[in-house]
Amino acid sequence: MSNILIVEDEEITAFAVELFCQKLGYNVLDTVNNYDDALKIVQNQRPDLILTDIQLNGKKSGLDLALIAQNKYGVSSIFLTAYYNEDILRQAKHIDFHGYIIKPYKESELEVTLKLALYQIDKNKSSKQRYIDFCSYTFDMKTLTLYNDKDEIHLSKKSKRLLYFLALHHSEIKSYNEIIDYVYEGENISLDTLRHLIKRTRETTNKDCIHAARNVGYSLG
Repeated sequence: MSNILIVEDEEITAFAVELFCQKLGYNVLDTVNNYDDALKIVQNQRPDLILTDIQLNGKKSGLDLALIAQNKYGVSSIFLTAYYNEDILRQAKHIDFHGYIIKPYKESELEVTLKLALYQIDKNKSSKQRYIDFCSYTFDMKTLTLYNDKDEIHLSKKSKRLLYFLALHHSEIKSYNEIIDYVYEGENISLDTLRHLIKRTRETTNKDCIHAARNVGYSLG
């Protein structure tokens, strides 16, 4: 069963969309009306898809939510909104979203958009590489387990999240802030705390497996 997060500031529309999604057999994790509440759910529950309005309660929009959900948590979005103009389209083109539905919406249009989006998301998940090899280790991206040959290397929860994030972007240098945001899930953490985690993870593995890019960030060897 696919998990959907609904972000909508119009109460009647939110209720109708939630009922319709449940009717289609989807699990609605929650229905909220602002960026902050939605982001907490994305961080903690990882929905398969976000169905969001663009105009939300508060300073940040559905575009802001979709961008951070995509870049930091790999969660895709569909926009369901009454707003359609060139400025919004310019902002949205930087987001890999799965649909743009204008309110008032037709249930048939919403159903097709949801089904196509979730089909594509499932297809992308199944095609992703499960095992990442680096140095003399193999990292299981599904279970967050590190192996040296066939022996499991015991890691802390934070070290697992660190290796997962670096393995997900295996060929890239990720900045300090990007790593902190993912590993510590938005907590206000100092750079020294991250460096301590890097040190502990290196002590558990091979110190050369995590490369430091001076004054920039880290990458996986």
